[in-house]
Amino acid sequence: MYRGKNKFTSIIIVLALTLIIYLIINVFKHTDVYIVYRAGMGTFVFAGLIITTIVVLYIKGSSFSKRR
Repeated sequence: MYRGKNKFTSIIIVLALTLIIYLIINVFKHTDVYIVYRAGMGTFVFAGLIITTIVVLYIKGSSFSKRR
């Protein structure tokens, strides 16, 4: 069973790594002595946009590989 390679795999990996690095930096930046994570709305909007972009590119790439 051959599955075609997703056309956007490299972009998805870069976006996922960017999201992970951003969240790790944000956690360290906003961590208090009591290890309390405080995040503003910007963090959730930024993370949501990256996750949505990853999902859209994955679906778009999957449908592209099925057409070939």
